[in-house]
Amino acid sequence: MFQYMFTTMHEALDQIVAQYNEADEAEQEQYLEQLKELKQVSDTCLEMWLEFEERWTTLVESNQSDEAVNYIQPLEPADTVSNNDNPWNEFAVGRGYYNLFMFREAANNFLTAVEQAPHNHLARLFLGMCYMHLQQWQAAEREFKLLLVLSENEKWLALSYNALGCIAAIYKQLDKAQQLFEKSYQIYPHFSYSLNNLKACQNKQQQLSLYFGSTELCCM
Repeated sequence: MFQYMFTTMHEALDQIVAQYNEADEAEQEQYLEQLKELKQVSDTCLEMWLEFEERWTTLVESNQSDEAVNYIQPLEPADTVSNNDNPWNEFAVGRGYYNLFMFREAANNFLTAVEQAPHNHLARLFLGMCYMHLQQWQAAEREFKLLLVLSENEKWLALSYNALGCIAAIYKQLDKAQQLFEKSYQIYPHFSYSLNNLKACQNKQQQLSLYFGSTELCCM
């Protein structure tokens, strides 16, 4: 439901961007009103999402059962967060921003979560993906390389190798990119993006269309 709604909102925004400059004064006024309405809908959704995430976080924090916590947020032992700090609030808010495509705001929260608990590898994975969306390639590369050292989760490793392959391709290092995509596919063959990216590089397309796997996080 929310995916359809935001797809519709993006389409409306694209239409305004495409037609605004060519519109007359009266039409531009209408477009500005539409922009205000879209912003109000976005703000309302964000408030509702953050309220939900706050309640969700409270449930996780108040539940002392390991079984219940693992059911709510399944993390492998090597990928659990430190007991000395509590990064769940920052992570939950960051997740809300991320799902609303507000990647700069999400990155700030994920960064705080990682600073509070460096072994919160899921927050680091989201942080790296935010940097990819923001085209901050060096920052993204740093996070994904750290994940390769710190995490044992095969899917997260595959996502990291794939993202690093995309970065290498952006820097025109296609041989290196192919090696990274191959590594990603070997680790987790069910992750189709790495194989598609590998084929794109091998075909030496003039305009590469690469997928760094951000949508995979929606299932986590």
